[in-house]
Amino acid sequence: MKPREKKKTRLRKQKAEEHKKVLEERAKSWDPKSNPKATKDAYKTLFVARLSYDVDEEDLREEFERYGDVRDVKLVRNIHDGKSRGYAFIEFESSQDLKEAFKYADGKSIKGRRILVDVERGRTVPGWKPRKLGKVVPPKLGLDFTLKNSLFFVLEYSIVKIKYTLTILSINCPALL
Repeated sequence: MKPREKKKTRLRKQKAEEHKKVLEERAKSWDPKSNPKATKDAYKTLFVARLSYDVDEEDLREEFERYGDVRDVKLVRNIHDGKSRGYAFIEFESSQDLKEAFKYADGKSIKGRRILVDVERGRTVPGWKPRKLGKVVPPKLGLDFTLKNSLFFVLEYSIVKIKYTLTILSINCPALL
């Protein structure tokens, strides 16, 4: 190995270690349940991502009121310049309205961008971490699932228990067939 390549490899490892330490520190201080800006009821809150940066709270309220009464819309913005970060949280009056929006709003286009819709996981799924904190995707354990909007699933002794609402497009598991 050339000295130049050794130096690049060493610097890359050093940078990765520093980044890992930063993520660990952020993960320690991350507590979604103590966020004063969060919606009131996490079980009636929808996470909406891949939003156009031109979308505002009124656009989201208008789009999601077709599924039911919207209690609150929280568009996440950059602290420094106030620009949209491309995702939002929408709280509904009832969980039935949330289910309707979850089922039908995913993939809809708002201001020219297809959106992604999911439930709020930070306060509802124990141990869940966002990607920005180095979320690790668990191994597949021999199962090949193609999931659309999975909420949560548990694998136990080759029996798949499905919690909440889960749309399974296909299952490829010899143990279950």
